[in-house]
Amino acid sequence: MRLIDILVLAVTATSQFVFATANQPGTLDTSWSGDGKQFLSISAQSGLTGNDVMSAIATQADGKVLLSGVCRGPAAATTLQACMARFNSDGSIDNTFSFHGTVNTVSMRGEALLVQPDGRIVMSGGCGFSFCAARFLPNGSLDTSFGSSGLRQVPFTGVVSGFTGAARQSDGNMVFGGYCSNSDFCVVRLTAGGSLDYSFGSGTGFVVHNLTAGNEFIRHVLVEADGKIVAAGQCNGQACIVRLTATGALDTGTFNGTGFRTGVCATSTDVYGLARQYDGRYLVAGTAVVSGLTSACVSRLNVDGSTDNSFAGGALTTRFGATPTQVRDLVLQADGRLIVIAKCGNPDESICARRYHTDGSIDASFASATSGLMRTEMIAGQTMQNSLRGTLDGDGKLLVGASCITDGTNDDFCVARYDGGPFAYRDCTADIDGDGRVLATTDGLMLSRVAAGMSGSAVLQGVQFAPNATRTTWPVIRDYLSIHCGIPR
Repeated sequence: MRLIDILVLAVTATSQFVFATANQPGTLDTSWSGDGKQFLSISAQSGLTGNDVMSAIATQADGKVLLSGVCRGPAAATTLQACMARFNSDGSIDNTFSFHGTVNTVSMRGEALLVQPDGRIVMSGGCGFSFCAARFLPNGSLDTSFGSSGLRQVPFTGVVSGFTGAARQSDGNMVFGGYCSNSDFCVVRLTAGGSLDYSFGSGTGFVVHNLTAGNEFIRHVLVEADGKIVAAGQCNGQACIVRLTATGALDTGTFNGTGFRTGVCATSTDVYGLARQYDGRYLVAGTAVVSGLTSACVSRLNVDGSTDNSFAGGALTTRFGATPTQVRDLVLQADGRLIVIAKCGNPDESICARRYHTDGSIDASFASATSGLMRTEMIAGQTMQNSLRGTLDGDGKLLVGASCITDGTNDDFCVARYDGGPFAYRDCTADIDGDGRVLATTDGLMLSRVAAGMSGSAVLQGVQFAPNATRTTWPVIRDYLSIHCGIPR
């Protein structure tokens, strides 16, 4: 909707005009499977715990959604195998994908997902003491041109390996991060065809870094435009972030003097979310213990690894409601706002999330009916596994994948979709202050000032907001006009 159209609505509206609001940010998108939720049992092994444990979520260019994880194999109840499922853009199971929408054939753990530009899907994770990656064609069948008959394996020694981070470089090469050997930080780089990239590391295609005296568990990986690799997770019981050069060496020259930093988020013991802003700064989100209470912690770091004190004074620590809050992912929107996703509640855990402005303040336009806290109990009285992963689709809607106990015992894949992404223009109304009415003396006045090129306090000068108005500050009003009405910031 153009600004002039909104102005016409505002000026011609009467003081008693009241409208109904729908599809607000942070509410379940009922066009997804009818109620915003979808469930899928892959293993169908009744009476066994840990049947279908979700680990990763990804979206395709056509709007379809992929989930991967670990499921019980069809041959034996005790066999664990990688599994994957695909949903159509409306939440229905995509029956054109492999066997009735699911894949459950590869002996590995499906801990991360990458979708290549040609539609082929790379699933990666640990397999015993090794790293494993498998590639599938768009129809879900194994791509035998990848690696060795569709699978690439890199053996390590020591403890069971886990590779939960994956990122694609601009040249098509792929980077996978996790832990291996004696729980050290490991990165593997493959070519687009599935071969080890021997220009990485010391001619091996992988690197192993023992960063601290304890164990390291890397959970997220991203690749920068210059080829540097950034990872975040836990190092010796503390939250940590690591940056490598394009060849896999620790970036000691420009990142904290050592190439890594621990204690990046107050008293946080782990990092489950990592993102890089357009200006190069890093956002990390994890779980902290504050005054004995399990809480969320979010911090922003400068390019050199130092703490950015302009974000929430250095670190944001909070609880999502009055229950334990275990952060499991972080999603960065195109407009710079971030969504922190957590498992919260006790004992019936729910999917929870809050959205924050770029300065760390709560975005009141997200889940506005519940004071900015999005909370979804997928099935009443049931709990969820620890893994929650989020992503945005092409329309800016938020997708959160998880594992839900659906009958008191069995775990199934589950996913929820929420309205209110950065490009949800359809929610635009002329009620700029969110008080349920459109008034020329408030909404019309502010819109005319914006149309004249004003911003900040100049837009709000002299405006008398109603007691029930939900948008009364310039940052919130600016975001509303940008996100819902398509007006440039």
